Amino acid sequence: MIYAAPGAAGAKIQYQAKYDNFIGGKWVAPVKGQYFDVISPINGRAYTKAARSGHHSGIQRVSARLRGELGAQVGVEAGVAVGIF
Repeated sequence: MIYAAPGAAGAKIQYQAKYDNFIGGKWVAPVKGQYFDVISPINGRAYTKAARSGHHSGIQRVSARLRGELGAQVGVEAGVAVGIF
């Protein structure tokens, strides 16, 4: 079966132009405003952009966890990402 490439007319899934971080139940732009291309393994072309998260975005996640907005496991994962655990 042949499918249309991501982002092309007739594609099974329509993607947004870019995706932010999902922190504390909200979509949040990356702190430094950076995004990277998400590349299709099928044709090697970019079909959307994703937030480039770094230390500061991890701090946002840990802060959301401390405010009780995230589940415990997500908080631990965020802590590992920023070197707290």
